[in-house]
Amino acid sequence: MCLLIAEKELDTVARKAGLLDGFEGNAQTFRILTQLEPYKPDFLGLNLTRATLDATLKYPWFREIDEDNKPKNTKKGRKFSVYKLDQEVFKFVRPKEEYRQSGKQSLEASVMEFADDITYSVHDFEDFYLAGLIPLNILLQTPNVLDNFIQDWINSIKNDNEQLKLELEKPEEKKRLKDFLASYLPPEYAPRSINEITYVRANSSLLIQKYLQSASIGESYGEHGYLQRAFYEEIELKLLQRIVWKYVITNPRLATQQYGQRKIIRKLFDIYKEAITNKQNNLIPSRFLQDGSLPEILEEGDENEKKLRLAVDIVASLSESEAVLMYRRLTGLEQGSIMDYIG
Repeated sequence: MCLLIAEKELDTVARKAGLLDGFEGNAQTFRILTQLEPYKPDFLGLNLTRATLDATLKYPWFREIDEDNKPKNTKKGRKFSVYKLDQEVFKFVRPKEEYRQSGKQSLEASVMEFADDITYSVHDFEDFYLAGLIPLNILLQTPNVLDNFIQDWINSIKNDNEQLKLELEKPEEKKRLKDFLASYLPPEYAPRSINEITYVRANSSLLIQKYLQSASIGESYGEHGYLQRAFYEEIELKLLQRIVWKYVITNPRLATQQYGQRKIIRKLFDIYKEAITNKQNNLIPSRFLQDGSLPEILEEGDENEKKLRLAVDIVASLSESEAVLMYRRLTGLEQGSIMDYIG
């Protein structure tokens, strides 16, 4: 299941149901570490230190909501690391209000974000190329294809990144990026053969080392926190992400599959929301129950908000295979086996 498609759909259905800050992967990670992952029978969350939790706050703020109760069309409206429901834990992690309000990453979070970007660039590109979804030879060898690709990329860049636009428009930068991609393209090996796989993975390792060595720690807080990233290496990372976006995430051939994925997310959310409201605890995975009952947390504060958040928690906790299995079971498409246990 495409993680991005699933995240967007879960965010959409949660907000439609009335959960203003919807769903965001980074905020969900913080919630898992502090609220959901079992540590002791009477203690949920992993009991991590403030410093460790602070390092996970890639976007250390709540979601920005406009006057119509919709996410603002800003970075803070799209990306955030803390749900409003978890603000007390946020206060624990950052006791000083000035630090909470600053919106600044810790140095450790800046390093984590860089590692995250490398993973989503290099490893996703490698995986999808080896899966045959990225036609790198066509992109490089068919006239005008790469030029048109870069122009589409330029047209999509928001006005707040004028420097990237100007750089991509330079003929010498287009040539540099073409040479960069050409160095990744394997010789004429058989697709997915041992030779091709080892060649591609060796190149990926070299790229990772290159990007790690290109970064340094600065004294002032900048676009990427206290980590200073090299400009041209940053463009390469963005290029790899853009290629994955075009040829995989928005691939029309995957439209029917993605439609099915969105339907699964919508249906599971509705089923679990109804089960929580009606206290049908037998339908709720046991890892979300305490002594067979819903956690007492639902009895505190805004009950409806907590119920909706719990429904989100359950759906977000499912792996791809678990989500498909539960959808087929709960909608009667397939009975399944008692051995197909989901705790």
